[in-house]
Amino acid sequence: MQVSQPRQPCWKLSRRWRIKNLALQVQKTGKTGWYFRVLKEGYVQPDSLLVLRDRAFPQWTIARANEIMHHQRNDREAAAELAACPLLAPNWRETLSKRATKGINPDSRPRLFGAN
Repeated sequence: MQVSQPRQPCWKLSRRWRIKNLALQVQKTGKTGWYFRVLKEGYVQPDSLLVLRDRAFPQWTIARANEIMHHQRNDREAAAELAACPLLAPNWRETLSKRATKGINPDSRPRLFGAN
């Protein structure tokens, strides 16, 4: 397995815990968790250990990626640097590339609060 991107909390978290702005609160902390991509299929047991074998881009932590994506939204240079990381998930790379080249920042309100 390989970490591919930070998670982005959405309105479902807020609905589940009945706290209207919980997704936003989690996003502000930067402690959102992450997604793995599967490099080789296999079986994992609940008590299996995960062992770090490689950190190809040590400068790109989940915390740093979240900081750039959610808090430094006008830093086009940082967006370009993170978008250039080849192991980052394509959807993050696309969002960051648009920010870096065109200054486009998607509206996060529907993700955080629902489409009301």
